[in-house]
Amino acid sequence: NAADSADPMVVAAYQAVRSELADTVTGQPRTTVFRGPGGELVQMGFARLRDAAGLDWQIMVAVPRHDFLQQIEANFISSGLLAALAAVAVALIGLAVLRNVTQELRKLSEAARLVGEGHPADQVLGTDRADELGDLARTFAVMQSRLLTDPLTGLANREAVMRRIEERIV
Repeated sequence: NAADSADPMVVAAYQAVRSELADTVTGQPRTTVFRGPGGELVQMGFARLRDAAGLDWQIMVAVPRHDFLQQIEANFISSGLLAALAAVAVALIGLAVLRNVTQELRKLSEAARLVGEGHPADQVLGTDRADELGDLARTFAVMQSRLLTDPLTGLANREAVMRRIEERIV
């Protein structure tokens, strides 16, 4: 008899389902959770089996939750830590890219401001880049060149030359 077993887990498992076994339909397995002899949670499956010969078996399988959930819990924690680490890495990479793009745009903005004020930018930075910012820098350099060159003669634009002369005199 399970109630008289020397194993405290067997006794605790039997006591946890003793009242439910009487109501259990033959062959229908059920599950429950109870506190084991040490206070730990124990997952248990049980069923009642009867046969035509008159045998009446009560089958129980009890496993402390810690035994089968320990690795799952450890995997969950390590997955969470890896996800947090990946999120931090992605954020840092994103900030580095954003910083780089922002610096390039500031340089182009400064060059545009100088050209707008009539001061040609000495050199438009970023024209060697192979991305959209490089395209923008090259387009800006072409625009600056066209503004400072007379399209008919190919010579320096008279207005630009006059502005430079005035700046040097003043």
